[in-house]
Amino acid sequence: MFAKLMKHLRSLFFILTSHSKGFEEAKFAMTVVKPVMLVTDESSQTWYSKLLKTDVPSLRWHALLDSTSSDLAKQWNDIAVLHSEMLKKHRVKPLPFDYSWAPDGAVMICFTSGTTGKPKGVTLSHGALIVQSLAKIAIVGYNEDDVYLHTTPLCHIGGLSSALTMLMVGGCHVLMPKFDPKLAVDAIERYGVTSLITVPAIMAGLISLIRHVPVFFF
Repeated sequence: MFAKLMKHLRSLFFILTSHSKGFEEAKFAMTVVKPVMLVTDESSQTWYSKLLKTDVPSLRWHALLDSTSSDLAKQWNDIAVLHSEMLKKHRVKPLPFDYSWAPDGAVMICFTSGTTGKPKGVTLSHGALIVQSLAKIAIVGYNEDDVYLHTTPLCHIGGLSSALTMLMVGGCHVLMPKFDPKLAVDAIERYGVTSLITVPAIMAGLISLIRHVPVFFF
């Protein structure tokens, strides 16, 4: 089973949705793009029970991150369910990779927030993602000395391209499970964060906290 999984992952591209989205949004995304693998963690527990009752014909594997329960390693509608310990312990003979250059090929499908209607799956190419990251390096001037705080979700293009940008320059990443003003301020102080990106809601949360709680940056 694991050998088949690794062979299939050689040609995989990713579909990104936010952990904050509910069951209906996740179900809609899977209906549209027909994924072969679903990866969830503890943030999806609120709608996981509903998911077990849902038939998604395209799914072959379901990986449960942060879960070590052997009870979860079972067949779900003929889908192989894998938990973290299974993935860590099982050794698979490395498969040869046939690298190819496909800048116009799809690297992922990123879903919009759906504020004006149903979420839309937007296909992004390798080239587009790389060019956007290179533009950030040129305009912002990120470098290897930067300590970057990930305040925006990695399922959004802004957060994901920033992550790739920091990988390109060899900077340091500081990750949070999800944005929280206090956690963000604590991380800035603790790790000496030099850069981050914001949206109005994030900025409002930070300003509100700083106004009511003394904050000292060094």
